[in-house]
Formats: sequence, C-alpha cells, structure tokens
Amino acid sequence: MARDAVAAGSSDLAREILGKALTPEHTQRPDPDAADAATLYAHLLLIDEGDHVAAGTWAAYAHNACLYLHGRTDERTIAAVLTHARALGAGGDVDDAEELFLVAEDALSTVDHTAARAIIVGVELAEMRHQNALCPSGLELMGDLCTTRADRYGAPDPLAITLLARLGAMYRACGHTNPAETCLQQAAALAATVGDLAAAVGLIAKQHDPYHPDLCAYNLDPSHPIPGVPNLANQIPRRPQRHKDSPAPHDVSSRLPQER
Repeated sequence: MARDAVAAGSSDLAREILGKALTPEHTQRPDPDAADAATLYAHLLLIDEGDHVAAGTWAAYAHNACLYLHGRTDERTIAAVLTHARALGAGGDVDDAEELFLVAEDALSTVDHTAARAIIVGVELAEMRHQNALCPSGLELMGDLCTTRADRYGAPDPLAITLLARLGAMYRACGHTNPAETCLQQAAALAATVGDLAAAVGLIAKQHDPYHPDLCAYNLDPSHPIPGVPNLANQIPRRPQRHKDSPAPHDVSSRLPQER
C-alpha cells in the first residue's frame, strides 16, 4: 500500500502507513518485508522531512537485514546501503557515509558492467563531499568521474556531458567563475551534438545553491588548491570541411550525365 501511495504521488500517506506498520520490535530480527518497508520509510523521512536521525535508524536496520537476507549485490541491499549513506551524509557523518557509498559502488560495479550506476553513486559521493566543506576532494572526484567516462565512451556520451555540467555548477557554487564557465561552455557545446541533452545541461547551468558559501571550504580556507578542469573540447564533433571544388551536399549535378 505504501508503494502504491508513493506511485500515486501521496508520500504523506505512504509515511503514515509505514509509520504505523513499523515498530521498534521489527529491528530485532531480519524480516524481508520489514526491511523493504524500512528502506522506503527511511527514504521518505529523509527526502520529505529532512529527518536524517530517524531515517538513519531505519536505514541502518534495512541495510543490516538485507545484507543478512540477500547478500551484498542484491538490489534491495544496494538500495538500503545507499539510503543509509545518504542519511549519514545529511547528518554530517561524512566518513561513515563515504564508506557506505564505496560499498554500494563496489557492489554495483559487480552487477552492472556498463559502470553507469556505479558512476552515479560516485557522483553522489562527490556532491556529499562538496556539501560538507570538502569541496576540493568533491571537485576532484567529479572531474575524475567525468574524465573516466569520456575516455571510455567518448565526450559525446550523455553521462559524461552531464557530469561535466554538474562539475561546472559545483565550481560556480565555490565562486570559481573561470573553471565553472569552461566546464559549462564545453558541456553546452557537446550537448548540442546529442539529441535533447541541451535542455538538461541548460537546467544544470542555471542551478544555484544559496547556502553553499556558508559551508564552502574555500571560504573557510582560501589556500585550498583548485582541481584542474577536464579538457573535453578536443572531442567536440566538428563538421567536415568541404573542398572548394567538391559539390555541395545536396548538389546532384556532378552525378548527372555530362554532354559530349
């Protein structure tokens, strides 16, 4: 019923259902239904109410129960681990959260050979660092993820382009205008070559976090090094140059029989 309520857009009802269904006694034994419900409940508590304490309690139970019941690479376990990591990160427990993000990343690398989902977990880790006054390491990780993805699939890869845009937004939040513009301009140029991606990159470029300066590592200590910007500009597809004597693309005259 709770998942049906979420699917119908009523997360308030879902939280009410789960809050009544789950009791402290459930945390005493690894029950599969209770663990699944606890993962969802923790997610809703964190997203809707920002209650990282209660979310962390239920996510920790779900994590341990799913690991015992299903093993580390099961989708239910991975979901519980990620929810637990997010709750810890929201509460500022960066070290423990990072450890869990890496656990989830390792599990996803085992089951997802495209590595896309593992990279998304890496993105969450980079953004968590960035949001917890660890801006230099967050920027560095996001840059590494972007470069790794582009090296493997090419810069026109949609995920690589999205990572580049998000990196630009992170630089800008820290007040580093030049690297931010470099990333965002490269991302916009690459996005123009890939379907409908330009609109998504444009939205990322407009994002603004008014609260970041209060936590920014560079505001606390301006001597922090600024990680370099990935250079994907040389991978932007270029139009082939037409020789002055070659026919225009739609000029068929050169293929018509010539008069003798």
